[in-house]
Amino acid sequence: MSNAVNGTNMMLYYHRVSDNTDIAFACAKNCQMTITPTFKEVTDYASAFFKKVKPDIAEWSISVDGLVILSNYSYLFMTDLQQARASILVKFVIDNGSDGLVIYAGSVYMGPITLSGNYNEAGMYSAQLIGTGAYNSTGTQVTPGGVVISGGSVTRFEFTVVTAGTTVVIASTIGASVITIFGRSGVDTPQIIYTGSPTGSQVKFTSSTGTFEAPADNPWLVGEQLYGNFK
Repeated sequence: MSNAVNGTNMMLYYHRVSDNTDIAFACAKNCQMTITPTFKEVTDYASAFFKKVKPDIAEWSISVDGLVILSNYSYLFMTDLQQARASILVKFVIDNGSDGLVIYAGSVYMGPITLSGNYNEAGMYSAQLIGTGAYNSTGTQVTPGGVVISGGSVTRFEFTVVTAGTTVVIASTIGASVITIFGRSGVDTPQIIYTGSPTGSQVKFTSSTGTFEAPADNPWLVGEQLYGNFK
């Protein structure tokens, strides 16, 4: 017999990269994560007049609302993030009790924010967090057969280029098995490669040294902001 997961066992956290700390998202009273795949029509004569589709892009978002605000994650902080068009790392955590945790982590941008002041009542807020790139499933997971398996942790990094050139070393990524998200100057890189030489918008990552290599005709620039997630 299946057991319901209590709503209090689902928590949203803002991950502060500077000290690797997870902070409950503004004491949110409600939070929900929505994952939406889209489909492209590929109907042809052979389908005998039945519509055929194939998976296209997917998108995900998180909605939150609450009653009170934390001193280290204020309304001002949220609106400043929105105005600066800055991304943050969040974790949506589901506690399955004896089956362990499932942690969905990914980068989001601050979407619409609504601040409501009702006379003689507690102030309310609601916000929409728009996911960018793929989210990662971490912590522990439960297979359809009920077997609990372990997953790797996801870590966020941010780096400012101080010397122009085609290579930079980001020490925190040394030994990482995969780079799940990488961006430069606010734009996600569409392809990370691990062998060969990068071309176009590619970036090559060497795990043993934590080295990121840019194409010769598109080198790193002084002051350029690099960011990403790795496992």
